[in-house]
Amino acid sequence: MKARFKYFNLSTKIRFCGAFFFYALAAFSRLPLGKPPAVPALFSLGGLVLLGPPLWLLAAQNFSSRSTGKEDWQNVSMKEVDRLASRIRKVRQARIPPWYGVHLGIITTLLGGFTLIVAGGLAGTEGIFLLTALYLIFFPWLWFARINKWYPQDLARKLNTFAPVLNCLLETPDKKGGPWDGFKIRPMFRFDKDQDGRKIPEDIRVMLGPPQNRALGVLAELVGVQFQLSFNQGPNGKVPYMYAVFITMGKGTLWQRLGAMNYPGYVVEKDSSTGEGEYSAVVLRLNTKSRSDGYHSREEDIRTLIGHVKDALGKISP
Repeated sequence: MKARFKYFNLSTKIRFCGAFFFYALAAFSRLPLGKPPAVPALFSLGGLVLLGPPLWLLAAQNFSSRSTGKEDWQNVSMKEVDRLASRIRKVRQARIPPWYGVHLGIITTLLGGFTLIVAGGLAGTEGIFLLTALYLIFFPWLWFARINKWYPQDLARKLNTFAPVLNCLLETPDKKGGPWDGFKIRPMFRFDKDQDGRKIPEDIRVMLGPPQNRALGVLAELVGVQFQLSFNQGPNGKVPYMYAVFITMGKGTLWQRLGAMNYPGYVVEKDSSTGEGEYSAVVLRLNTKSRSDGYHSREEDIRTLIGHVKDALGKISP
């Protein structure tokens, strides 16, 4: 990890040299000149003022893997899906040392404030200025360049929910030449970028692509079937809700046939946009009004959804 500073476009060496200069100057201001100073508090106050510039020189940004919002959907391999799931588990289990977290700064500040009050009664003004100076000197270490632990929690949930989808799609087709034969399974990740420009996975979809040697006719109008997932707030926390999106070339015969699908407990929604767009969609989803927990797609519901998708593809395959 490379430190990033908040203010001034200076190199790291110049920053630390500048901070050391002000620290040395503050220490020099505490040296007695000739007779004992008549107003020692004035020298202490001047020393505290000199400890201010290092705070701007050493103000570093915190470290985090959180994304910056640049979205980019890309196809990935099944090996990449497994690797990502393993990395998320490791990040979740990783522990941040106390001196890299914010807790050390909070505890030190509270203890320092209490000690400052006690020092005011025991050592007077000199004790207060001394403790304040020490706190300002160690302030960058206590509060700057903290490590904020973050991992894509929703993506971790989605990977667990998509497991039965991938398992079901990878199962051997019922028969050679059946509707599943020749379709390509393409997991897709939505990548964002962090502050270092590295790709951070944020979301996942599974695309079921048609065979490359598909026959001409209505099947040629099929771009693919996307299995997408959202989360709803249930009584005991977030629950998954999965649906299938049939993507077609325009609103031709295939779009009309898919829009006429009828499966008990499921809703079919056709693309409501008007005009002749390049792509159109038909959504097949669980009817949320068919049961009390209709907003929750359980594993058996996911397998049922995949079965309906397979049935629909079988009806349009030659």
